[in-house]
Amino acid sequence: MKEICQHNECTGCSACVNVCGKNAIFYCEDKIGFRYPVVNLDLCIDCGLCQKVCPNNVEVDKSEPTLCFVGHATDRSEQETSSSGGIASLLSRTIIRQGGVVYGCTARDISHVQHIRVNNDDDLFLLKGSKYVQSDLGDCYKRIKVDLHSNLQVIFIGTPCQIAGLRTYLRKDYENLVTIDFVCHGVPSQIILNESLRTKTNENLRECTLSFRRKIKNGKKIDSKYGLFLDNKKGQSVYNGMHPKDMYIAGFLSALYYRESCYQCKYATSERVSDITVGDYADRDSEYSQLSGSDFLLSMITLNTQKGEKLFADLNETVEIAPIEYSKLVAVQGQLRMPMKRHPNRDKFSDLFQNADFEKDVKLLISNDLKRIAKITRKTRIREILFHIPFMKHYLNQRNK
Repeated sequence: MKEICQHNECTGCSACVNVCGKNAIFYCEDKIGFRYPVVNLDLCIDCGLCQKVCPNNVEVDKSEPTLCFVGHATDRSEQETSSSGGIASLLSRTIIRQGGVVYGCTARDISHVQHIRVNNDDDLFLLKGSKYVQSDLGDCYKRIKVDLHSNLQVIFIGTPCQIAGLRTYLRKDYENLVTIDFVCHGVPSQIILNESLRTKTNENLRECTLSFRRKIKNGKKIDSKYGLFLDNKKGQSVYNGMHPKDMYIAGFLSALYYRESCYQCKYATSERVSDITVGDYADRDSEYSQLSGSDFLLSMITLNTQKGEKLFADLNETVEIAPIEYSKLVAVQGQLRMPMKRHPNRDKFSDLFQNADFEKDVKLLISNDLKRIAKITRKTRIREILFHIPFMKHYLNQRNK
């Protein structure tokens, strides 16, 4: 069997599949649903292109951010319908209004989370929200190359490894391409998600919408809570699995079943592979409470290239921002420093997966994590109560300095 890269390093970026002109590369799933490329030796002409575009075989340029901000969309509805501050949506809308196109991930079919091409404002809602599962890129890289050669402005939004795959597939830099990544923990497979969904509801899943974050009112502020949430086509909730009660999201946040490459991710570093990086900024009680949208949710934004700076400057009055030192973001975002650690029960999960009870087994395998989360939750609730007592907020803040 011809090896394109080492098995455990393969991110599933699809660069090799997209570049093969003989359609000699297909995917084969491992026992927990992660797809790996396999070469059909009867069709392969041994041109070596698949190995040349693999980001594990090519050094992909990365750069330290030049400018960093905390901020949010000034349009309240944009912020309300986004996971955090709505920055990725603003950037996408800007490109589309300039006649360009956006490639991003959608969960409109929750049994097949995938990347799609969007060329109008009305369909941008399909790309909103966090998706804690590996998306199917299909032939996106090929379509992006066609759009770039047609002189269209293109935004590609994806994980850092997907952006690395796109860049090595293209094999040159395009001025009309802007890449946006996010601070990524790691990705489960679609099969793992499907197995979890199977027992959640009797509703037709094809008619349900899926989200992994839900905005909950907390006093004067809105919090974005992790979980697995299903609504039917009438917009009614049919499953409300708040973290840590839902085992899929609990297993995800415990790093129980990421792709093997995620645990050794070379893009989980302060140097970025994209033009712009976005993510959550959780500390709304800091100096950034001055931002008018801080009662809702804030985004962190790092501009990593001149192209990123130029596009971000086009947002003008549609965004409210405040500068921040990159070192502060690195301090609070673990995956700007290092990959997530491989869970000690990752192999056990893999062995149990096909012939077991998903919810029961995940709960057992992460039982120590759940105990730790319960302890932290109790402390957090006590702290929130104390914050409402006169003078206690000031005392607690001084104590933490």
